[in-house]
Amino acid sequence: MKIENKLKIANLSKQLQEIVNKTYDFLKEINRNDLVESLKSDLEALKKQEVLKVAFVGQYSSGKSTIISALTGNKDIAIGANVTTDKAKGYEWNNIVLVDTPGILAGVNEKHDEATKEVLKSCDLIIYVLTSQLFDDVIFENFIDLAYNQHFKDKMLIAINKMSMETGEYEALRDNYLASIKTIFKERNYEFDYNVAFIDAQDYLDGENESEEELVQLSHFNEFISDLNNFVSDKGLIQKRFDTPIRTLQSNVSAIGLDVIDPNSADVLKQYSNRLAKSKRELSSAVTISLNDFESEIISKGYEVADCIGEIGQEEFERKLDDFNRELSNSITHKQNEIGKLADEENQIIIQEIDGLNNKDSIKLFTQQAKIQGNNVGTGKSVNTENVHKILDFLSKQSNSIAQMTFKEGANLLTKTTQAAGSQMHNIVYNAGKFFGHNFRPWEAVKTAGKIGKFAKVAGPALAFFGVGLDIYQAKKEEKQRKLIQEEKNKFCQSVRSTVKNVRKQLDQEFSSYLRDSYDVKIQEVEDQKMQIIKSEENNSKLSKHLDMLNSEYVNFIEIVNS
Repeated sequence: MKIENKLKIANLSKQLQEIVNKTYDFLKEINRNDLVESLKSDLEALKKQEVLKVAFVGQYSSGKSTIISALTGNKDIAIGANVTTDKAKGYEWNNIVLVDTPGILAGVNEKHDEATKEVLKSCDLIIYVLTSQLFDDVIFENFIDLAYNQHFKDKMLIAINKMSMETGEYEALRDNYLASIKTIFKERNYEFDYNVAFIDAQDYLDGENESEEELVQLSHFNEFISDLNNFVSDKGLIQKRFDTPIRTLQSNVSAIGLDVIDPNSADVLKQYSNRLAKSKRELSSAVTISLNDFESEIISKGYEVADCIGEIGQEEFERKLDDFNRELSNSITHKQNEIGKLADEENQIIIQEIDGLNNKDSIKLFTQQAKIQGNNVGTGKSVNTENVHKILDFLSKQSNSIAQMTFKEGANLLTKTTQAAGSQMHNIVYNAGKFFGHNFRPWEAVKTAGKIGKFAKVAGPALAFFGVGLDIYQAKKEEKQRKLIQEEKNKFCQSVRSTVKNVRKQLDQEFSSYLRDSYDVKIQEVEDQKMQIIKSEENNSKLSKHLDMLNSEYVNFIEIVNS
């Protein structure tokens, strides 16, 4: 199967494994099997944490297993192909778990059991597969249950499979099917805002197996893969799954190479690099906990508003909705302030600890050797004096740049800007951005905050219902009206979840950008410093060349996953 036709995340998984194998071969060549085992353990732990899970649900005999085969290139996959399958089954492939679920069929299996729903909760993406028959009543009810009752809407994508079974031009069929789906949703009082792929997975498999490019094109499967790639990219899953493993390889291998050439330089840079990595982990953990609390708290308050639907009048409901929107806006500002404060506090801690590194015995000895131009250290191993000076100069510059980026200085620089912005938030965001010299301009913070503020107003989908439904419900207590009210509550809850999750996404993106432009830049500078020293050693040209080749692959891969 052609590489450009595959999922990007699968390609990157394969590419990373190739780099890992090259790294292991190098370490075995220099008799460092101990590090091979250590890296295997670390990478396996990371792999378990960062597996992408994609579930296939929907209509019986819609071709879910065929789609999985087309994605993986494995035509022998046989998982959950029968409607009588009583539980979801998974297939592991290139750091991705593809989950097949029992098909939905009227009179046989009309809804997912609780065990399947629990599996779907842990999935990153749910692909709801239909045929040209589209939605019958049973399928539609199942779809709505997953989207609104189970709150999976934001991670659902619709795939209409087996398109070649219908006669007519693809574009006309696609337009007609899409119009029909929108009509079905409108008739049942639901908005339709889902991505839909129109494909034929079997045609794609046949085209690939028989090298029939025209059949591959007619299957439109590549467009489906493009939709999946866009989803993965939009969720930031590429960086989450690949950045840490590749940096783990880079740091360990460069440290080994430097240790062979100059163990004292290796020890000093390792201490500095480890402290940066530790600070990044601790700050990331604190921010994640903070954002999780924000998301949970706001969604819970939104649900409290939803509970009022059918219980109070329209005017009172509108007041509660306005109150909720104001609280959401205020919470966003508060959360940005909190993240900025967390970053600033961590900055002050790392400044103190890096200053403390200079007073450690190993660093003092290192400094003394530079001063007396000695050729031997206490361990009996030789030391390159030029390397000593390079490291001291490097650390001196880093320490100075960090020490200058205090919160107080950032506030002084921002006096006029914060007055114009009218908010302490901009002061904190700017100061956090200044950490390690990252130029996060205040007007960019204003622009970002403005976008979030505009987006963070939850529409009131329930309002239209009050005029036609509430009086009837109160007068007749009919089951139909109770169902309508519950549907409106579900839709409102989904609106709340979608809004809050999109706000969370923007806050995550802001913070990720900050990490890339501050911590990651400094960590990479340490790696570059290691490689400069390694390449300067003429007596180890073979080792230097091999390390340089590996490091180039690490750097290229880091650029890909962060682009």
